[in-house]
Amino acid sequence: MGVDLFTAGRHSATDDRDEEVLAMDTRRGLYRKLVLSDGRLVGATLLGDLAASGQVAELLRSGERVPEALLAPSEGAGTDDAPDDGALVCTCNGVSRGTIMAIARDRGLERVDQVTRATRACSGCGSCAPAVEALLGELKEGRELELSSARAGAEERA
Repeated sequence: MGVDLFTAGRHSATDDRDEEVLAMDTRRGLYRKLVLSDGRLVGATLLGDLAASGQVAELLRSGERVPEALLAPSEGAGTDDAPDDGALVCTCNGVSRGTIMAIARDRGLERVDQVTRATRACSGCGSCAPAVEALLGELKEGRELELSSARAGAEERA
């Protein structure tokens, strides 16, 4: 249907210990609701931006305390400037960012279905497909930048 949606766990608070953290930007079509119990994530709904879905799924599974960065209302909350290659992108099959990037780079993969065949990412529930597509976009931008730099260097030498 063209809607990026991730939902897992409880959809709302059920007792006095629970909290609901909401962030919404109707202009850009973004919505995030986190349900916490005693500082631990027990449910989440992400709509429009699934960048934090891997981290959210891992927090739901591990029961660790929710980091403050994920609770911030700003865009990209829960992510930092330096990507973590160990971060799970596909929680269904345990495929990390580093694995996807390395295999896609080494094999010249450019499409999500190619990554799926090589790593099994996106073959479970499929909610990680937008994240895999974004990683492929990063690789493509990097290749284009390298090509542009190589051309500029060749022109300077000529």
